[in-house]
Amino acid sequence: MSENIFGKSRRKLTMLYSLVMIVFLAVLIFAMHQSMEWSIRSEQARELWDTADNVA
Repeated sequence: MSENIFGKSRRKLTMLYSLVMIVFLAVLIFAMHQSMEWSIRSEQARELWDTADNVA
């Protein structure tokens, strides 16, 4: 009887930890994507300003 109770709680904790790690990974991937997108746009804007200055 007691093994069944510990088994159920172990499975629940495993599912909870898995869910927390999935959410953490999703947030990390989203943050990295936004950071890379911002970096690329910033670099493109700087290159555009440099090109406009060279033309002028």
